[in-house]
Amino acid sequence: MMARGHHVREGFRALLVDAGGTLFPDALPDAPGLVEVRVRRLAAILPELDRDGPARLLAELRADARRDHDRLDQRTDATIAERLAALDPDLAARGGDVRRALGRSTGHEPPPFPGHRALLETAGELGLRRVLVSNTDWVSDEDWLVDRMAQRDLRGLLDAVVTSYSLDRRKPDRAMFDRAVALAGCSHEECVYIGDNEGKDIEPAVALGMTVIHVAIQEPPSATRAQHQATSLPAAIQVLRALATAPRPLTKP
Repeated sequence: MMARGHHVREGFRALLVDAGGTLFPDALPDAPGLVEVRVRRLAAILPELDRDGPARLLAELRADARRDHDRLDQRTDATIAERLAALDPDLAARGGDVRRALGRSTGHEPPPFPGHRALLETAGELGLRRVLVSNTDWVSDEDWLVDRMAQRDLRGLLDAVVTSYSLDRRKPDRAMFDRAVALAGCSHEECVYIGDNEGKDIEPAVALGMTVIHVAIQEPPSATRAQHQATSLPAAIQVLRALATAPRPLTKP
């Protein structure tokens, strides 16, 4: 019998999950084939450039993305337009085409971590809404939904996507988490969050009242504010199952 003055809160309703470093590697250098595809796409969009121009432009845009990696606001479109205008003012109007070319998958992305599908399949079996929450350089929400989900073998396994490009804000900005929770249709406290970056994923999610699983796949386990830690996605699945099936007692109001 339940103790008087206590009741059991309903279980979790959503899984929010980071992408790079959590489901897929993001600490690897770009594969040569990935760079080649992007250079060819830029050359097709910007035929006015000289032979080496597309490669130089790509290198500059990659440097811009690294420079802005820790900004909370995201200036992708403005940065691309500025780079193009510096080459020729008439090219600035083609910034959207450049961004879309860079945001599409190339077929040379690194393979996902083992268990990436199983994690999302498990969340679905547990009745959880599944929302991807990702800082991206050029990839939009739409890119994920129409291109990346198929390329990453995730078709039908995500209910919603939040990218920093589409929101113009980057984690750890609260706007990213609030948008994901709104799409999940629940409260922060009803979410399990899985991520790898202490400053951009773990700390803000914990501060918002989420239950957090820190995955240490690319890096060795370390001190974390997360309530749980796993060194593989299969291990994270075990934690998620335990969390989603356990009663959650509340203290007296």
